[in-house]
Amino acid sequence: MQRAAVLLFFFDSIVPMPTFFRTSLYALAILLFFAPPAKGQDAGRLFFFAIADLRDTVIGSDKDFLHLQALGQEVADATGLELVPYYYPQETLAAYVLIEAIRNLECGPDDVIWFYYSGHGVAADRKAGDAATFRLGSYNFAIDRVHHELLSRQPGLLLTFYDCCAYSTQRPFAMRMAPMRGRAENYRRLFLETRGDLMVQSSSDQYAYGDPRIGGLFTYALRRSMNYHLSGPESACSWPRILGMASRETAQMAHENDARQVPFYVDNLRDRVLRLSPRGTFDTRP
Repeated sequence: MQRAAVLLFFFDSIVPMPTFFRTSLYALAILLFFAPPAKGQDAGRLFFFAIADLRDTVIGSDKDFLHLQALGQEVADATGLELVPYYYPQETLAAYVLIEAIRNLECGPDDVIWFYYSGHGVAADRKAGDAATFRLGSYNFAIDRVHHELLSRQPGLLLTFYDCCAYSTQRPFAMRMAPMRGRAENYRRLFLETRGDLMVQSSSDQYAYGDPRIGGLFTYALRRSMNYHLSGPESACSWPRILGMASRETAQMAHENDARQVPFYVDNLRDRVLRLSPRGTFDTRP
């Protein structure tokens, strides 16, 4: 739409026209420039990476893998973004395949990259609070390095999520299923009207937890929070609010099971009409 508007202004600059036609042309150009992108047109692409450890059924990442694929399709349907899926079971994924897939990405300002890992993880240097890392063979994929590499592809919006331990082991919990639903305008607000980058880690110190029936604790809480905000008013739907609620629910469920899990995020998000979102950790107060 915006390209058509620019062409109309350019055409007027080189072809003399009567005042009536010029006024009509300007009105049409303004309408085209500010019109929202039609479904499938100028909406960009959604490069969605979903990687899950399917070998250990106790942690529930196999359920996350299915939920994430459904989520990717739902976002594409609601926003008009063209879905470009990269769905990898961790046990069959070679490091060079993932590296080449990332390096071969060619993104424009309307494109979105969403990278989501669910499975076992460790801290990069096996220290509490260090960057969460998963392994493919002898290669380590730390969240901050993956995020930086994806950011170099220059998408309009980058989301990097790791739902894994930032140390070593996990233990199960019993939780309920949460179906996804939402309003199309809220999907557009999150994926079409937001620019910048967001890096999310499901544990800020040591452990992340999961359940074989529903998946990772944080991924479950995230889906519940997205469900709540996507179905609500547009003014209340934003990534910081979604992540804040998901973090509080993650921390609460862990606490009820005599454990501790505190997610955190770092963001550089901006909206065409809203202020910059604050940086820092989640507020986990009740």
